Amino acid sequence: MMARPLGEIAISVAGFAVATAALVITGCADEAGQEPELPVATRSAAYAKAPKSPPTKQFLDGQEFRLQKKRDWWNHAREVLFINIELSAEQARGVAAIIDEQLDKRARLQQRDTEIRAARTARDPKRTDAARRAARLIQAQIKKPHEIYEEMRALLTEEQRPTFDMNRARHVAESQAPPKAT
Repeated sequence: MMARPLGEIAISVAGFAVATAALVITGCADEAGQEPELPVATRSAAYAKAPKSPPTKQFLDGQEFRLQKKRDWWNHAREVLFINIELSAEQARGVAAIIDEQLDKRARLQQRDTEIRAARTARDPKRTDAARRAARLIQAQIKKPHEIYEEMRALLTEEQRPTFDMNRARHVAESQAPPKAT
């Protein structure tokens, strides 16, 4: 029997220990010390993705969520902007019409987004381009909040405007503030 150098034996023992530890840690060695065979599909099953629901359903749910969020934002804005202001029936209808017009345009824009997505899925470039052009036209009609504030302000009397301006400043500051932790 040939004598092996001590360093070579230490490396062999260390290598065996590391390999055994790796098998035990990963659960690949049974209690008898034998190595079980790993199924071939183990790696792919571990990385398999969960099946997704149809993208259209997720997208529509997101659209509804975004529209509801905008409705809630404008309802809150209406409450804040008109604190301590007594609106006449005509002024209240005007404010409601301004807000409803913008919400309607946003809903139409999101319908166009759905059409764009459907045309892209169908790989129809002509329909995709037409839907994008229509979406751009609608998007150009959507006003910025400060433009809408000015339209609302124009409905008010001279006595109501200073209060509205203070409420507007409060609402803008509130909108720009970081969200509160709940």
